Amino acid sequence: MTTVTETFPVEGCLGGEPAALARLDTELLAATAGLKLGAAARDELLQVARERLVVGGKLKTWSARGPLSAWLRMVVTRLAAELELFTSRDSASLSPELIAGNLELEVMRADGREKLAQTLRAVFASLPSQERAFLRLHDLHGLTLDQLAAMYGESRSSVHRRLMQARARVLSLTRARLGAQMTPADVESLLGMTKSWLDLGLESALG
Repeated sequence: MTTVTETFPVEGCLGGEPAALARLDTELLAATAGLKLGAAARDELLQVARERLVVGGKLKTWSARGPLSAWLRMVVTRLAAELELFTSRDSASLSPELIAGNLELEVMRADGREKLAQTLRAVFASLPSQERAFLRLHDLHGLTLDQLAAMYGESRSSVHRRLMQARARVLSLTRARLGAQMTPADVESLLGMTKSWLDLGLESALG
């Protein structure tokens, strides 16, 4: 395993060099050794961790002043909790250090939801008034496509297309704003936290 006095080919991993990626896989496997996971759950964890670290660029956040092995253990433990790979029994047996990591994860989730809500409010405010109205009437007030079609004197398919375009614009603008502050993998994780605008308390932004 890599210690603080050793170097690790971060740029090689991010550049897709086979030798560097093989070394990362070895380090990741060692990092998961202390986790009580089944074979399928461990494989899923390793796959997602590699994607977050390499494709998402999270590996760049490791500071070479500390041991890579300890940092990776923290990363995979938090990721396992995020992916809900632990059974309730295994969660109960986590060490105090890992419990602290899970608590920090919950704080990160809460902070992330607030960041996402703030970003969406800014995005909604920037939308054309008619797109904002479509989202408000359909997603907030529950009007059907047929009701919207009658209200605007358009066909049902036209209303559906307008609604999809509005949602696509919101998603695109939100990704762009968040992408200026975090990695692509973290952006997608953040967007996955909510199933609807209302989950984030955005009634006022749509109003």
